[in-house]
Amino acid sequence: VEAGQSIVVLADQFPSHVYPWRRLADESGRRVHTIEAPAPLGTPARAGDWNVRLLEAIDSSTALVAVPNAHWADGTAFDLEAVGARCREVGAALVVDGTQSVGAMPFDWDAIQPDALVCAGYKWLLGGYGMGVMVLGDRFADAD
Repeated sequence: VEAGQSIVVLADQFPSHVYPWRRLADESGRRVHTIEAPAPLGTPARAGDWNVRLLEAIDSSTALVAVPNAHWADGTAFDLEAVGARCREVGAALVVDGTQSVGAMPFDWDAIQPDALVCAGYKWLLGGYGMGVMVLGDRFADAD
């Protein structure tokens, strides 16, 4: 994350997928841009409106987008194919928290093209507590 860049996250996102990005931003003097959910909860247009807000927030100053494909608190589904395409347009990294859905919902790696997919194993992957999986795309394949 370079000077003037931001990290995009969603409001009320699960803490394990927000705190590391806040820490990175704090340590580097950068900004976390939190995309608030439209109100009210339970309306048919909410997911579409939140997706629009997310896509509009991803711009040339975005270094990284850290989102789930299903919000842990209310199940809102995010259009990760559109988010991935927008990230590639502006050169931002896409880090997906798949804990709430991978194993229960389809996840098309080739269509989404995330730079990282991270999942806790205890939910839909049917693993034990303390287990997880991380898959890295080409951007991070040679990372230290």
